[in-house]
Amino acid sequence: MKLKGAEAIVKVLLEQGVDTVFGYPGGAVIPLYDALYDAPLKNVLTAHEQGAIHAADGYARASGRTGVCIATSGPGATNIVTGLATAYLDSIPLVAITGQVGVSMLGRDSFQEIDIVGVTMPITKYNMLVRSKEELLPALRKAFALAQEGRPGPVLVDIPSSVQVEELEWSEPQAASAAEEMPQATPEQLQQAAAVLNKAQRPVLLVGGGAVNSGAQEELLELAKKADLPVVNTLMGIGVYPESDERSLGMTGMHGHIASNMAVAQADVLVVAGSRFSDRVTGDRNRYVGQKTIIQLDIDPTEIDKNIATSLSVMGDVKQTLQSLLPLVQKAEHADWWQQIKAWDATEDRSLLAGDRLTAPWLMKELSRSFEGENPIYVTDVGQNQMWAAQHLVVDKPRHHLTSGGCGTMGFGLPGALGAAFAEPDKQVVHICGDGG
Repeated sequence: MKLKGAEAIVKVLLEQGVDTVFGYPGGAVIPLYDALYDAPLKNVLTAHEQGAIHAADGYARASGRTGVCIATSGPGATNIVTGLATAYLDSIPLVAITGQVGVSMLGRDSFQEIDIVGVTMPITKYNMLVRSKEELLPALRKAFALAQEGRPGPVLVDIPSSVQVEELEWSEPQAASAAEEMPQATPEQLQQAAAVLNKAQRPVLLVGGGAVNSGAQEELLELAKKADLPVVNTLMGIGVYPESDERSLGMTGMHGHIASNMAVAQADVLVVAGSRFSDRVTGDRNRYVGQKTIIQLDIDPTEIDKNIATSLSVMGDVKQTLQSLLPLVQKAEHADWWQQIKAWDATEDRSLLAGDRLTAPWLMKELSRSFEGENPIYVTDVGQNQMWAAQHLVVDKPRHHLTSGGCGTMGFGLPGALGAAFAEPDKQVVHICGDGG
């Protein structure tokens, strides 16, 4: 079957299960937008390319599916750079399709020609320039595979306008070849981790964004209950462990709660599920480690010992690792440790939550009370509004608190919320913004 390149792009999107794309047209993607005109896809036209990629990002965060955005060459492509960086630092699966000048015009400083592959190399999981019609289908299929595989991330495919109008022979996807082998926890690692945790007197479980990507909420709840673990979360880990649960101490780190931070500081064993130990979580890294034994569960080998020297690393998908670890963990109670944690918690100033005057912390609690039982998706912008939301909202489900963490991108909130609404049209989406957002 013969298809034009632009038609083949649309056909691959449908093949990959895409139902919504976000973008803004321009000269180098006019053939693609012509092909989208009658396609059975929601084509969301944004007012700016940065809005398109943040909306695709919000779609991906809310659904767990790959978000897709489209931009033209040159300034259209450079306008998505901030969105790529935002997704890259938070491990969000995106495929960005950019138009490019025709193949014969490459390298000539042609009108609206920018080497977007070179520009985005440090902030994408992978990127590629499609130089011929033969490369188009494999490149797009590889992009979708890589965006979701292992630790998720954004992938960019740059497609010259000449490739979009050339005819090519459609080919069905080949039987999936063995994907790059993901690291898996060894029996020795699991036995060691369980032995350390079973002897702990002051254990703490720290959950991060990797636990959200892994879908490990049930396993985390079971582990905390079985081993009687206090649970703290990073900004990206909000909701993967229910915050209304009695074992949840809330956010840790620079903007964390007193009990949460004191528990981490005084722990003898810290189990870390899918967190990269960012500077906002650790502060002084030497003091953070202290005398504790740190067990790091992560799918990305490059994160092991990158920021914090861990005592024991357990490689692999967090959900699968916990499933293997749980039978080895003994049932425990830590009454004295909980008594100390509750004493720390009692010292936190909660006067702004009293309700005798209008304050932002009180408003966050009131939002949680107003939507109790509905589990809305909260999307925040960046700044003090973001911290008030992270500290005082009660979020009980993963993918129900969406925010720009690693990049701290002001302006993410509104397009992110719109993307979430397209991903989950039957759920209430609440956007919290302020400052420069």
